[in-house]
Amino acid sequence: MLLPKAPRMAERLVDDIFTALDEQTVVVPGTDAAALIVPSLATPLPAVLDQRRLLAARIREAAGGPPSFPGPDLHARHQGQDRRPDPR
Repeated sequence: MLLPKAPRMAERLVDDIFTALDEQTVVVPGTDAAALIVPSLATPLPAVLDQRRLLAARIREAAGGPPSFPGPDLHARHQGQDRRPDPR
Protein backbone atom coordinates (compact mmCIF):
# COMPACT_ATOMS: atom_id res chain seq x y z
CA MET A 1 0.00 0.00 0.00
CA LEU A 2 2.96 2.28 0.55
CA LEU A 3 4.58 1.49 -2.81
CA PRO A 4 1.95 3.23 -5.01
CA LYS A 5 2.09 6.39 -2.86
CA ALA A 6 5.89 6.63 -2.53
CA PRO A 7 7.53 4.30 -5.07
CA ARG A 8 11.08 5.69 -4.73
CA MET A 9 11.25 5.77 -0.95
CA ALA A 10 8.86 2.93 0.03
CA GLU A 11 11.57 0.43 0.94
CA ARG A 12 13.51 2.99 3.01
CA LEU A 13 10.35 4.11 4.80
CA VAL A 14 9.44 0.54 5.71
CA ASP A 15 12.95 -0.03 7.10
CA ASP A 16 12.81 3.26 9.04
CA ILE A 17 9.41 2.39 10.51
CA PHE A 18 10.57 -1.03 11.69
CA THR A 19 13.76 0.45 13.12
CA ALA A 20 11.75 3.02 15.06
CA LEU A 21 9.37 0.35 16.35
CA ASP A 22 12.28 -1.83 17.50
CA GLU A 23 13.70 1.08 19.49
CA GLN A 24 10.47 1.80 21.37
CA THR A 25 9.89 0.44 24.85
CA VAL A 26 6.90 0.67 27.13
CA VAL A 27 7.17 0.55 30.89
CA VAL A 28 3.93 -0.37 32.61
CA PRO A 29 3.53 0.56 36.28
CA GLY A 30 3.30 -2.55 38.41
CA THR A 31 5.38 -4.76 36.14
CA ASP A 32 7.90 -5.49 38.88
CA ALA A 33 5.15 -6.26 41.39
CA ALA A 34 3.45 -8.61 38.92
CA ALA A 35 6.76 -10.41 38.37
CA LEU A 36 6.80 -11.20 42.10
CA ILE A 37 3.11 -11.95 42.64
CA VAL A 38 2.14 -14.04 39.59
CA PRO A 39 4.70 -16.83 40.09
CA SER A 40 3.76 -17.16 43.77
CA LEU A 41 0.09 -17.47 42.82
CA ALA A 42 0.78 -19.93 40.00
CA THR A 43 2.98 -22.29 42.03
CA PRO A 44 0.14 -24.12 43.87
CA LEU A 45 -2.07 -24.52 40.75
CA PRO A 46 -0.81 -27.99 39.72
CA ALA A 47 -1.56 -29.30 43.22
CA VAL A 48 -5.07 -27.81 43.08
CA LEU A 49 -5.71 -29.45 39.71
CA ASP A 50 -4.50 -32.81 41.08
CA GLN A 51 -6.87 -32.42 44.06
CA ARG A 52 -9.80 -31.68 41.73
CA ARG A 53 -9.07 -34.76 39.62
CA LEU A 54 -8.80 -36.94 42.74
CA LEU A 55 -12.06 -35.58 44.18
CA ALA A 56 -13.86 -36.02 40.86
CA ALA A 57 -12.74 -39.64 40.71
CA ARG A 58 -13.86 -40.25 44.30
CA ILE A 59 -17.25 -38.65 43.67
CA ARG A 60 -17.77 -40.72 40.50
CA GLU A 61 -16.84 -43.86 42.43
CA ALA A 62 -19.15 -43.01 45.35
CA ALA A 63 -22.02 -42.21 42.99
CA GLY A 64 -21.55 -45.42 41.01
CA GLY A 65 -20.21 -43.74 37.89
CA PRO A 66 -21.84 -41.32 35.50
CA PRO A 67 -25.57 -41.70 34.88
CA SER A 68 -26.42 -43.99 31.98
CA PHE A 69 -29.71 -42.26 31.17
CA PRO A 70 -30.84 -38.64 30.69
CA GLY A 71 -32.19 -36.76 33.66
CA PRO A 72 -35.90 -36.56 34.47
CA ASP A 73 -36.26 -33.09 32.93
CA LEU A 74 -35.37 -34.43 29.50
CA HIS A 75 -37.93 -37.25 29.75
CA ALA A 76 -40.64 -34.87 30.94
CA ARG A 77 -39.84 -32.33 28.21
CA HIS A 78 -40.14 -34.98 25.51
CA GLN A 79 -43.52 -36.03 26.86
CA GLY A 80 -44.76 -32.43 27.20
CA GLN A 81 -44.88 -32.59 31.00
CA ASP A 82 -42.12 -30.10 31.75
CA ARG A 83 -43.51 -26.77 32.99
CA ARG A 84 -40.37 -24.85 32.01
CA PRO A 85 -40.40 -23.11 28.63
CA ASP A 86 -38.71 -24.96 25.82
CA PRO A 87 -35.19 -23.47 25.37
CA ARG A 88 -35.49 -23.66 21.58
